[in-house]
Amino acid sequence: MIILIPARKNSKGFPYKNRKLFDYTIDKIPQELLNKVVIYTDDEILVEKSKERELSYVEREHSRDEETTKEMVESFVSKLQQTSEDIVMLYLTYPNRQWAEVEQALETYVSSGARSLLGKKNVTTHPYLCMYEQEGNRGTQVVEHNLSRRQDYPNCFEISHQVCIFNSEEVDKLNNNLYNANTYFFLVSNVPDVDYESDLKGVHAYVN
Repeated sequence: MIILIPARKNSKGFPYKNRKLFDYTIDKIPQELLNKVVIYTDDEILVEKSKERELSYVEREHSRDEETTKEMVESFVSKLQQTSEDIVMLYLTYPNRQWAEVEQALETYVSSGARSLLGKKNVTTHPYLCMYEQEGNRGTQVVEHNLSRRQDYPNCFEISHQVCIFNSEEVDKLNNNLYNANTYFFLVSNVPDVDYESDLKGVHAYVN
């Protein structure tokens, strides 16, 4: 098993956010598993932090804004020496994520025989209520339907990369968000996902 921590340098919404969030994620990983951690980064500061904490790292080519999650993972997998490896991918942008949840997801991944697992969370707005914006303050349904009672809406969920597990040999079968028809979707606790500095309001007590 590899615990992959992608940490790109650039972030337009919140510059250098991964530097700020780095220690909090690492501190939650049990000491006995730190030898399985690999930091994948194009940030020289995070390379130095990895060295200071005696963590393995792989230097990443300068990441493009338009690079997909799958492309990032494919570039990492191409650098591995192993042909088949289960990878637990943890983005740094979930500083309130608890390790017990990661362990539960990993146990589920193994017991279910899945080749990929991705987080899911409950939706706050059902897609049956969503519209595509059209000119002249008009709109068209995202999902075409004529249902009015919410109890008639089908159950749905939102994907979340709070926890993401996959086998390295499965990556080419996954889409750009790392799932396919056979992916196991694991219900996560839906902690804040930090995209902007304002998102730190709920996690300031934990982040330096």
